[in-house]
Amino acid sequence: MLHILKNPITLVVLLIVTTIAWFGIPRGTSPTGQKIVAQKEAPATNVMVQAQKSEKYIQKLQFTGAVHALETTDLISEVEGYVEVFLTPKGQAVKKGTPLLKISTENRVDDLKAAKAALQEAALHRKSMLTLLRQGLGSDALYKQARTAYLAAKAQYEKARNQVENSIIRAPYDGVVDHYSISKGSHLDPNGGGNKVGVFIQTTPLTMHGYVDQFSVAKARQGQPAHIMLANGHRARGKVTYIAPVADEKTRTYKIEITFPNTKGKVPVGMSAEATIDVAVLKAHPVHPSTFVLGEEGDIGVMLLSGDNTAQFYPIHMLASDSKTTWVTGLPDEIQLITTGQALVKAGSKVVPTSTAAKKG
Repeated sequence: MLHILKNPITLVVLLIVTTIAWFGIPRGTSPTGQKIVAQKEAPATNVMVQAQKSEKYIQKLQFTGAVHALETTDLISEVEGYVEVFLTPKGQAVKKGTPLLKISTENRVDDLKAAKAALQEAALHRKSMLTLLRQGLGSDALYKQARTAYLAAKAQYEKARNQVENSIIRAPYDGVVDHYSISKGSHLDPNGGGNKVGVFIQTTPLTMHGYVDQFSVAKARQGQPAHIMLANGHRARGKVTYIAPVADEKTRTYKIEITFPNTKGKVPVGMSAEATIDVAVLKAHPVHPSTFVLGEEGDIGVMLLSGDNTAQFYPIHMLASDSKTTWVTGLPDEIQLITTGQALVKAGSKVVPTSTAAKKG
């Protein structure tokens, strides 16, 4: 019973059922103060019944959270120099490879030209030594020297080329510059630890992080589709991509991450959101809380009409409830629900049923 009493829906229903049962049970005493005991079999009770079939019910898991960037990267300078110009303002969405800022090249362009010329000369010399070796006019030692010189020239050229290319810092992926940590004219020195220029964040896809209790986490599965409602009214669809295997020590809740696309950039990082995950498709019955009764063992259920015109008690499990309807499981697919008079009968009581049409909405 303790776990039932923790559910606020169950508490409200329990109050309704108790009230119905209190007014529905006949009470009285004899003039002498003794309890009245029926000597004859009680007549059949008039009841109203409603025929209905189970319906598809999608069980949902809902929780709130916030939007996070899937990737956050520190922008690092690999060359020494001064910040010459910012090519992309912070906050502007860019594609992978877009130039963000330029660092002064100093003498790097000249160094690259010289390294390229040296590489071309070393390549020609190696080719000549190889030709002479194949014609029997050269030596293996001279060819190896030429080859070593070529490899050294190639390494020097690649180093010089990288120095020039790295003087422009580019976007590592589609996203935005969150902020720059330097200004125009700042000196950058990778060897001196002064090489961070800013922070870049990925804007699509994004992830929503939220937390659920220890009773709800078992319903979630990786890959489940999810619907997200953002604080700005924007809606998105995604999938569950992470479920924490360990609970938070302070809250005893479990982290769930949902990844979703943000191709139009309408969702900013940090925005509040609510997620809804479809965790199961069940067969359930929508019933009004006024039809609930208490069983002999104190469990909540409903009275159904059986084939021999007797009332039978069925315990139920409540899935969700509002002011008009409670979705329940635990009942047969097709039922004759006693909607009026259920508090006046018990399991096995004879009844006289009158059918009513199911109410819509």
